[in-house]
Amino acid sequence: MPFPILGGKAIVDTGYNIANSCRFNEPDAPYMTRGSISESNRETWTFSYWIKRANLTVPSATPGNQTQWSQGTGDGVSDTIAQFWRTDEASTAGLEIWGTASDSFTFKFQTKMIFEDISAWYHIVIACDTTQSTEANRFKIYINGTLLVAADFITANYPAEDLETTVNTTGDMLIGKKYNNKYHDGYLAEFAFIDGTQYAASDFGEFD
Repeated sequence: MPFPILGGKAIVDTGYNIANSCRFNEPDAPYMTRGSISESNRETWTFSYWIKRANLTVPSATPGNQTQWSQGTGDGVSDTIAQFWRTDEASTAGLEIWGTASDSFTFKFQTKMIFEDISAWYHIVIACDTTQSTEANRFKIYINGTLLVAADFITANYPAEDLETTVNTTGDMLIGKKYNNKYHDGYLAEFAFIDGTQYAASDFGEFD
């Protein structure tokens, strides 16, 4: 079932309008949580949200990583994290999503696409189903309605079949930060988490 967490600001004036977005101002150390619950489906889940950056490099997140959401043990040893990442201050920022277990990566994706237009809203869908036998079906990332394929990634290491991620474990889901306080700086809108279903971008919002 879906768990809508935030409202949002409409991008286009159509019949589908969202009243508000949430501003994350990095100096204030902002974040939200979906509190601890009973463990649920760790193999199949979907995130959908609109995000807008306000600052490309923030003081507490050197060399510039900004977290969208995270869940796990909170020590980097066993976690799942989505973030804007930079290898150094001069590099461009892509989307990075990774999972770890026992201090080793279980999957990792880094996009060639960069996200450095602070006037733009981006729609991101991250959809996982590790029960799929076909590797490419186990983890899907959509940007602005388009499914990314192998050529769109710098790194694309897919999870093993039937991998149990740290999403839907009993620890808090953090929105706008990760365990070491690398905060998002900008806006989030219509943040939804779906437990137990792998959805496509076309299942969210409005298409014209």
